[in-house]
Amino acid sequence: MSAIETFEFEHGIVGKLEYDEDCESPYDSDNAVKIVLLHRRYNNPSPEVGSTPDEVAEWVKENSRDWFVTNLFMYEHSGVALRAGERNPFSCPWDSGQVGIVAIEKAIWGRGKGERNAKRLEWCKNVAETYGMWMNGECYGYVIEDEDGRTLESCFGYVGTEDCISELKSSGEHYVKARAEEIAEEEANERALADAENNHGAGI
Repeated sequence: MSAIETFEFEHGIVGKLEYDEDCESPYDSDNAVKIVLLHRRYNNPSPEVGSTPDEVAEWVKENSRDWFVTNLFMYEHSGVALRAGERNPFSCPWDSGQVGIVAIEKAIWGRGKGERNAKRLEWCKNVAETYGMWMNGECYGYVIEDEDGRTLESCFGYVGTEDCISELKSSGEHYVKARAEEIAEEEANERALADAENNHGAGI
């Protein structure tokens, strides 16, 4: 797979940012998150909540004590953008509208007091935006290679580039340090061998 972007480090270490074409949905295994998307062109990630607005409304009514719920809005135009909140944040009324809800379990998301619902709303917004990026295929991974092109490390499954690039750089620097230590050890061994040969030649 060709690299989207290449990062060069010392000692010939190279990091490659690549697309992840097999990235799993970011919340498939998270039982504390429900994303309900009622749209004829897209799968509903949480069909157990409901497949119609009335079914979803009934679920919300029955589970409001344990779950924090907010609206899910979509803007669809040359791609998809998802946002969570009380009101539609998109300015275009023709290509946007409410398509479902985002719900997070209160016992898991925000056990503190004070403005916990405000924090939960922010978390819901992050959930919606992340899921929207996944729908658009904004999924990535990285590969770290040595100076001979051999793979030292690879990791995929990132939604968005920010965390992926951060981990790529961290891993790249780790292998730079490891390679520097190897070079230092090789040079020390070469000096020791040279000293031994010199001493032997001098009859010491």
